[in-house]
Amino acid sequence: MSSQVTRGCARIGEVEAAIDERLEAAHAAEALAHARGCAACGAMERSLRSLREMARSLPEPSIDAEAAQRVRAEVIAGASLGGHGRSTTTAVRRALAVAAAVTLVVLGAAMLRPRSASPRTAAEGIDLAGAGTLRPERAAVYRVERAGSDTRIALTEGTIHLAVEHRRRSERFVVALTDAEVEVRGTRFAVDAHQGHLRRVRVTEGLVAVRRAGQPERLVGPGSTLEVTEPAAVAPAAATLDPMEPRAPAPEPGAVTPAPRVEAPRTPSEAGGTAASRDFRAGALAYVRGEPGEAARALQRFLAAATARDPRREDARYVLVLALDATRDPGAERAAREYLGEFPNGLRRAEVTVRLTRRLAARGACDAAASAALGMPEHAEAGLRTQVAQALSRCAVAPGE
Repeated sequence: MSSQVTRGCARIGEVEAAIDERLEAAHAAEALAHARGCAACGAMERSLRSLREMARSLPEPSIDAEAAQRVRAEVIAGASLGGHGRSTTTAVRRALAVAAAVTLVVLGAAMLRPRSASPRTAAEGIDLAGAGTLRPERAAVYRVERAGSDTRIALTEGTIHLAVEHRRRSERFVVALTDAEVEVRGTRFAVDAHQGHLRRVRVTEGLVAVRRAGQPERLVGPGSTLEVTEPAAVAPAAATLDPMEPRAPAPEPGAVTPAPRVEAPRTPSEAGGTAASRDFRAGALAYVRGEPGEAARALQRFLAAATARDPRREDARYVLVLALDATRDPGAERAAREYLGEFPNGLRRAEVTVRLTRRLAARGACDAAASAALGMPEHAEAGLRTQVAQALSRCAVAPGE
């Protein structure tokens, strides 16, 4: 069966993650098999592998902060040439795009080099009675609990990788720790814990909600990682998405026991919810269910009603970018700019910069794309840097206007 040739593909980020060795073996193999039949993903795979070969031939970068700043300044200076005459616009645009792409590749060359093979656990994925599969890394301590259609995993130590089937609104899937809860509706992700405390959540597909004590709920989207530097001192506060009851004592390794009773979902009035809160929750859940149009409408209502100090605004703006991008809505570009304007140092700055640069480059706005790329955080992941470089490289080889 041949794939339809399109300008882009929703799975391009998944294929990139497979090449970057951020997916499990079976998932990576499936993504790469897709790339062999998809023009967009196949081209991206070839481009990324070519960049890796380039990185191998480069010396180990030893660029100090001053030199890095000088390179960035030179690229910015190149951008100012854009107004020196209409006849040179295309040439300057391409030179600027190439310069920015090379800057990103050189500064990230060490990260682009293939990683040495890391040992993978030999444990087979554990079937969670139709809810998904769980693959624990060595020495992980956890307990699987079931109550009807709800699944709860109490994690005390180590890392577990989960692939969760899409859940109906009435079905729950929660990873519970001493100081946090991670809830999903259908996704692929990994959770890392130490002594019962959350250390890291990394999402490959979908969207997860992370709730920690004394902090607003955080949404972690595809390709993103939430790092926790200091564990919370107490159990997580009441969650936006109707949390389960408090957790049982620390589990034995790999034990499977009956789950405690799960609370019935509360009504908005019982939970003290407002119309804005309901829109925020509805938008996040709609995106996870694969309804980006509905998600965008609900999140736009939330942002219009929420105060400037509402801690959920960053998550709402981020998921709005994802939702509009998924529907190819022209408003995605504006949404990305609004995120970066309101949260210039936001947690999702790198991911939003990638999406904005892609959109600008795709419509031929190469000067603007190169300018947007300069906002990429210096310590962004190699995969995200590569995606920006690839977007800019399309400008560099585009036919003349």
